[in-house]
Parts: sequence; structure tokens; C-alpha cells
Amino acid sequence: MVRKFTVFITLLGFVASSCSEPGKEKAAEKHPPVPAHSEEISFTAVFDSFTAPGNIRARTTTVLSSRVAGQIERLAVREGDRVRQGQVVVEIENRESAAQLRRAQAGVVEAQRALDEAEGGIRGAEVGVRAAETNRDLALATRKRYDVLRDRRSISPQEYDEVDTRYKAAAQEIDRAQEGLSAAKSRRLQVLARIEQADAQVESASTAQAYSRIVSPIDGIVTSRAAEPGMQATPGLPILTIEDTRTYQLEAAVEESRVAAIRLGQSVRVEIDALGSAAIDGRVSEIAPSSDPGARTYTVKLQLKESPGDRALRSGLFGRATFTMGTRQALVVPQSALARHGQLEGVYIVADNVAKFRIVKTGKAYEEGIEILSGLTPGTRILTAPPSGVSDGAQITP
Repeated sequence: MVRKFTVFITLLGFVASSCSEPGKEKAAEKHPPVPAHSEEISFTAVFDSFTAPGNIRARTTTVLSSRVAGQIERLAVREGDRVRQGQVVVEIENRESAAQLRRAQAGVVEAQRALDEAEGGIRGAEVGVRAAETNRDLALATRKRYDVLRDRRSISPQEYDEVDTRYKAAAQEIDRAQEGLSAAKSRRLQVLARIEQADAQVESASTAQAYSRIVSPIDGIVTSRAAEPGMQATPGLPILTIEDTRTYQLEAAVEESRVAAIRLGQSVRVEIDALGSAAIDGRVSEIAPSSDPGARTYTVKLQLKESPGDRALRSGLFGRATFTMGTRQALVVPQSALARHGQLEGVYIVADNVAKFRIVKTGKAYEEGIEILSGLTPGTRILTAPPSGVSDGAQITP
């Protein structure tokens, strides 16, 4: 009985040994050695940053409206047209101001003629004064001679009285001539005042006439056209909106908790989706003093350092600003080290030349790689670029 039991154990051991060696061969066939590169991970200094969304706005936007009421006769531009500074873009019918200008110009001509007449009157009055002075001098000389004759009693009192009366009349004639000269000068001053008033009327009418022609104050592009020819222009109502295409800025919405770390003049990386992957350098030019109570954000304006026309920047484009807050230590792995198994994301760690899949939680992406928040510790060896044939439990050949 004991002999039979011994034989049975021997046979069982033989069968077990026969079965174990094929299992090892199958395991070896199931996990063949895979050549792959591995390295130990450690903390790396990365730039800590955050991203804030925003919209592109032109730094200079001009809304054109009429200063006078009238019918729009001509609109020379449409949305998307480029305009130059001083270019006439709108013409408004304004016959009343044109008539006022003609009346004012006629008033200037009339006043100028009156001035010429006044100047002539002054010249005539001056001639009269000189003639009166000459007559007075002659009468005075005659009276002096008659004074001598009277003292000699060579003339009668009547003859002397006649000479004396002529002298007094000549003296009075000078006074009348002086009064006439003063009156002529007064008329000249009045005419000069009329001319000044007429010039002011011409200037006012010219200004009103100029209001019928609206020009662009800047070089830019038309972004809005709120009226059409034939419509009535009303003072203050917009007709065209023009934005300066030479300078744009990004107005980013920054969370309240982060705005304290932003400084004026700080350099910021700006990405515009409509321009592709190319980034634009920006600089913080303004920080709003108050926040939006609904969104709990502050508006931060970023001046774009380059905005050439071929980049097709326009107001309203969506953009993102990346603010750098300093450096910190983070556990970073190459982007190529990440592997997905269904919905799971992880990396292959290497221990005793055997690959093991470990699930990790990732964070921000940096130029150095992607941050690992949990699942790995410094000093762990991982596959930097798992080959296609690797699997959990695979043998790794360096």
C-alpha cells in the first residue's frame, strides 16, 4: 500500500514538472523582451503661469456723426473699406448753410466798398482841413497888416472889421473841417466793425458748410455703417465707425484672485485663434480699478507689440493671454511618456527591467513636458517613449 502511494506521488511530481516548464515557455513567449529607453524622474523648475481669455480691441475707434441736420447725399465707403486721414467719407445736403455763406460773402464785399468810401471821405476831409488852415493863415496875415494900418489910422473901422470877420470865419472853417475829418474817421471805424462782423459771419457759414462734408480723422478701416444715402442725418447719431488698424490691444478678463500679481509693463504671451499657433508679444498697459461684480473679474488691457496689417487683426477676435507668475518645482515627464488604456491615463514604470502600467493624474503642460500631480514620486524610473509592443509586465531591454 505504501509502495503504491509512493509511486503515485512520484508520477504526480513528474506531471507537475512536465506542466511547469511549458508554462514558463508560454510566459516567456507572452512577454518577450522589448527594447525601450527609460530614465528616472525628478523635480524640475517650471514657470508658473495662468491663462486669461479676452477679445481684441482697437486702441483708437472713431464714431462719425453729423453736426447738422440734413439728408445724406453720398456715403463713399462701406464696411471693410480702408480710409485715409482727411478723406471725405460722407456728404450731407445743406443748402441753407450754402446760402448763408453766400450772403456773408456778399456782406464782406459791401463792407469793403463802404470802407473804400470811408477812406475817400477821410482823404477829402484832410484836404478840407489843410485848405481851411491855409485860408486862416492868409486871413491872419491880412489882419496883421490891417492892424498896422488901423494903428496909423490909414483905414476906416469898417474895413478893419471886414478883415477881422474874414479871419474869424476862416478859423471857424478849420473847426468845421476838423469835425468833418473826425466824422469820416468814425465812419471808417464803423465800417471796419462791419467788416469784422461780416468776416465772422463768413467763418460761421463756412464752418456750417464744412459740417456737410464729414472726413475721416484717422487712417483705418470702416467697421460699421449705420446709415444709407437718402436717410436723414441727425446731429449725434452715428453714421460710420472707423478703427485704427495700426494699434490693437487685448482686453483680458482676469480672476480677482490673480489680478494682484499682475504689474504694469509686464510682458505677456498672447495667442489669437484666428492667427493660428503664432504668438504675439504683449505688455500690460492698463489694469481696471474695479471688477465686474457679475463675473468677478478685472479687465486687463494688453498692448500688442506687433500688429502688422497682414496678420488680419480685427476688433472682436478671441484671444488668450498667458501671464507668468514665477518659477516653482514640479514633477514633469515627457509628453511622449503618457499612455492611454481606454479612459485611463498613465505611464509605464520600470522595476527590475519589468514594465508596469501606473495610473497618474496630470496637470499643466509646459515646454519641458506635462506635470504629474499624483501617481509618481521622484526617483521612479519610467519609459520616456513606450514602444507599440509594450504591455503591463513586459520585459524591458535597455
